[in-house]
Amino acid sequence: MIIEQAYMCMTELFHFIEQGSLLKALSTSDFVRGSLDLILNWQSYPFLSMKIFKKIAAFLRELSNDNPSCKGLHSEALDNLVVNLVNTLFIDNADFAANLLSFHFNVTLNHRGVDSVASSSQYLNLVNTLCEKLFAIESGLSP
Repeated sequence: MIIEQAYMCMTELFHFIEQGSLLKALSTSDFVRGSLDLILNWQSYPFLSMKIFKKIAAFLRELSNDNPSCKGLHSEALDNLVVNLVNTLFIDNADFAANLLSFHFNVTLNHRGVDSVASSSQYLNLVNTLCEKLFAIESGLSP
């Protein structure tokens, strides 16, 4: 419960921080890198619940909104995790997957540039697949 509260507070904090040296320093901090490491290596932390991972993903999404300093958080491991999450989406991890995809999009956009992301049919198909599955879940259908 304390971990969830901490991530909720950090999410709110990042919502109000403007561009500048503070945002840049926080974006590359050990806390942020450690949070991303928790998600990328989730199987090493079986004691953490999906509720905590959802809070971490929401925090990372908020951190990456309009933040060019987050481009250094891009990795192939993140690419693979997002693809696997979208392909195995179910109701219990839908919020987690949507927030992580948003974070991934923001990081990828800042890392590769708008033209690269916009021209990537693989990335657009991934977003389309997530949307279709989320709408199916919302409609009560199995994804």
